[in-house]
Amino acid sequence: MDTVKLEIPLDFITTLVHLTWRELLFGVENELISPSTAVDFAIEALDRVGESPRLAELATQTSTESIVWHVKELAKSEPEQQLDAIKEKWLYVVLAWVYERRAEFSDAFQLVEQIYADFDYPREIISFVRYMPMEGPDLGSISNNEDRLRQNWKRYLHEQAEKHGSLDVAR
Repeated sequence: MDTVKLEIPLDFITTLVHLTWRELLFGVENELISPSTAVDFAIEALDRVGESPRLAELATQTSTESIVWHVKELAKSEPEQQLDAIKEKWLYVVLAWVYERRAEFSDAFQLVEQIYADFDYPREIISFVRYMPMEGPDLGSISNNEDRLRQNWKRYLHEQAEKHGSLDVAR
């Protein structure tokens, strides 16, 4: 990923999906979350699973390099995952984060276009990428057409929420 750099907080992510260490590593390496989020994740994991020397060590790290190293080691201890599945989950999280904060961006659809490129042009979001051919006729104004894109975006988020068993953020 080259353009979209975010710092999505852990509490937002955990309302949407359950992350594995491999998925968390993808988020850190692609700057979707900060390395300190991995430390927060380790602290929460300690609360859930109890004492673990590796988790305890990560939970006390402050250096970005050591945090990433610990996350890589924890990821290695998990079963392999398909990169496409990891990317699909992160695509949902990123688009949910942007959708919920769309009023904070000067052009949220431009950000969607960047996300579309960063995630290698996933077909499942074509219906709300502004420069792609529209589904249905032109609605007569940019505003009306963008409303349709927003509804398609919202529908995508609802579908992903059902798939991941998460709270639905698309309001």
